[in-house]
Amino acid sequence: MMDQKIIDGFNEIEKNETKANFYLRKHLWIAALLIMFNLLAFNLFVKTGFSSSVNLNPEFGFSQKFLYSCLALLIAIPLLCVAVAIPFGLLPYKKLRFAKKYPRSYVLTLLSINLICTVALIVIIARTIIGWSSEIQENISEKEAVVNLFKLEMNSLSDSLKFYYDFGLEELDKGVTSFEVSKIITPKREYFVEKMDTKSVEFSQDAKKIELSENEYKKVFDDLNEYNKQMIEKYFQLMDRGVNIK
Repeated sequence: MMDQKIIDGFNEIEKNETKANFYLRKHLWIAALLIMFNLLAFNLFVKTGFSSSVNLNPEFGFSQKFLYSCLALLIAIPLLCVAVAIPFGLLPYKKLRFAKKYPRSYVLTLLSINLICTVALIVIIARTIIGWSSEIQENISEKEAVVNLFKLEMNSLSDSLKFYYDFGLEELDKGVTSFEVSKIITPKREYFVEKMDTKSVEFSQDAKKIELSENEYKKVFDDLNEYNKQMIEKYFQLMDRGVNIK
């Protein structure tokens, strides 16, 4: 009877060791996958400024970051786990000997630390993606602001010019000679056309700064040409009625 209890005890220990070995391999694979993820995520999404603080060549910033991340994840953290896992390995667990418990404690410690790193990196990745989205939105907002301001200024100048063309047509209807109307309209037109040319040059420079595409740039002037149709019609009406506008 006593011998049977001893045999059962050994069988239980053997069964526990087999199960422990299975979970050990499983947790080891998970830890390895987390290490690979952390290594890639750190180098792709984490911005570091440590290179200058240790007087390293900034031209090799990425290679230095990759080297330090490998040292940390593949050497420093595993070595740290060697010491951290010892007290956990001393805790009783399913009647296993320390030699059997320690590998389990080591792998779980390694898994836990890398899991913490993974969570932290996921937060950084999320913030980075949100940051990219914000930058894109800010860029779009800046484009819209520059384009809308330019359109507003050009349309205002066009409206002012149209006002003087209407005034010239009304004067002609009152019997004022085309020569007199020309003397009134010509300097006004020169002033507003010069302002339009200046604004167009300034916008051309701004378009490069905000990286406006060729199609976007073309669309701005297509919209302006559409808006200016009435003003241009008034101009040709004056010309048809003998007003010589330079």
